[in-house]
Amino acid sequence: MLGSCNGLVCIMPQPEAFFVFNPSTRESMRVPDCPMSSHSDPCDEVGYDVHGFGYAPSVKDYMFVKIHKGCSVLIFSLKNNSWKTVQDFPYKHLLKNPGTALNGAVHWLCMGPDHLPVIAALDLAEQKFSGLSPPESVIDSNGYTTGVLRDCLCLLHHNDHDRQRIFWIMKEYGVKESWTRILIAEPFFSLQPLCYWKNTKILVARNRREMLLFNPRDGTCKCLLANGLQVPFYVDVFYVYALVTVRFLQKDPRKFIVSCLISAIVDR
Repeated sequence: MLGSCNGLVCIMPQPEAFFVFNPSTRESMRVPDCPMSSHSDPCDEVGYDVHGFGYAPSVKDYMFVKIHKGCSVLIFSLKNNSWKTVQDFPYKHLLKNPGTALNGAVHWLCMGPDHLPVIAALDLAEQKFSGLSPPESVIDSNGYTTGVLRDCLCLLHHNDHDRQRIFWIMKEYGVKESWTRILIAEPFFSLQPLCYWKNTKILVARNRREMLLFNPRDGTCKCLLANGLQVPFYVDVFYVYALVTVRFLQKDPRKFIVSCLISAIVDR
């Protein structure tokens, strides 16, 4: 899963096959293959692509983003049903994690030109990057990833070899001073907050093996029984039921077969 916005989910059921899917209506469309052009300018190439999916409310458009090997940035518009190449990626050491969608932008944690971590924010409407500052105590992009919790950007520890007890929430978007440290009593290798539970506790996934109710007041956690979950499991977003229509479905009878196949994957 690469992201979710307004009830639409972007998934990759097979390598390099990207679909926008509404689990509620079972509608889907495949993102057309990206027309890649040769890159003549020098850049900090990496050996992989990263992706993101988000919504630009000012232009009422859902967009799929591909950053090709840390260089070329391409955006597919569902509204226009077309690809567009925008500015080159302006930062370095881009991580493999999918981008986090929030406030009309997609976010990735990476390294800036001063060799300090920065959160790259791609404004989908303007199709331009800006940089958000992480907390001052975060001095290395390795071992962290971005997330979102109740419309707030998060910085999450994610390292299979080093346990932590904290994660960060940016209470006011774009304001460095609003980063708030959240302490958890029990250490973890990876943590993914999903949603608030009855406005007092936070539902989180820990170490890809447990679902917990976390109390931010005292840092304590209570384990939830999740029958049928295979471990390790991967979660990234908390899906909200919606009837948003994938209005730009390809006019192809095979779309029904594709939708049924994806539905089966989700139902398993």
